Amino acid sequence: MKYAAFNINFDSLGFDYGFPSIYRDPTFFSIADRFFDLAEKYQFKYTIFIIGKDLEKYENREAVKKWSDQGHEIGNHSWSHRPDLIQLGKKEIRQDVEKAHDIIFKVTGREPKGFISRGWFCSEPLLEVLLDLNYEYDTSLFPSWLAVPMVFKIWMNRKNVNTSERNILALKAFMYPFFGRRKEFLSIGKLYASSSPKNLDGRTRKIALLPLPTTWWRFPCWHTLAYIFGRYFHKRILKNCLNQVGGFYYLMHPADLMVVEDLMPGRPCYFTRINFPLEQKVQILEESIRMVIDSGRKIVTMQDLASNAFK
Repeated sequence: MKYAAFNINFDSLGFDYGFPSIYRDPTFFSIADRFFDLAEKYQFKYTIFIIGKDLEKYENREAVKKWSDQGHEIGNHSWSHRPDLIQLGKKEIRQDVEKAHDIIFKVTGREPKGFISRGWFCSEPLLEVLLDLNYEYDTSLFPSWLAVPMVFKIWMNRKNVNTSERNILALKAFMYPFFGRRKEFLSIGKLYASSSPKNLDGRTRKIALLPLPTTWWRFPCWHTLAYIFGRYFHKRILKNCLNQVGGFYYLMHPADLMVVEDLMPGRPCYFTRINFPLEQKVQILEESIRMVIDSGRKIVTMQDLASNAFK
């Protein structure tokens, strides 16, 4: 049996606007509802990676608790969503990851077991932190050459925002897109070589690493590319990844079903696909979801996908 998961990196408008205190973020309400309409129609559960700081707001906490109670998995997308997370020391990385971990647990009553960093940047100190916090899987690996132009584009869009945005080009993780593993694997805290960190009971600690699905030519597959490469080429990539990748998951972002009317007036917007009409966006996403379902894979959460990948 092959498995697949649908996951959302829940990059909120609240984050984009600097987490304003007096702001009802439509990302958690009208925009999220568009995704859940599709989940209800096709009877599956998402894995939703939440930015911890978003949960400082009561209404956002209530929304996320409802999603969790409905059976959707809630994962950790860091506290502050900073792009230079892996440049920090291990102690600072832990403070950021653990702060988000704690508030997600407080809101949902369930400890998050999956993590993804912003921009798919990973490091051994980050993996060590996740092992210390008993995470079962991480999806912060981008084994595709497309990482280089993608990061440069983000930097060009946001270079005047703040220091952490400017530091994105100084990241040291650019070898992995060209030489890193494409297939899911169990790690003991290393991206390449390995040592053997132990739990107190003497057992080797391991975490499942689920790289972003890519083709043999390292073309990556996530939903935003339908707007960058065009629908025809994106469907070919999706079909190839469904044929080639074992632990397949289809990654989305709130902006994939966001339109201009959702934005705060007068604020800049960097989303490539913001000007597409909502009806067209829903149609494109629904077609991709049907392709995954029609491939015959069983649809599960990311936690179940990680568990089943090594059976």
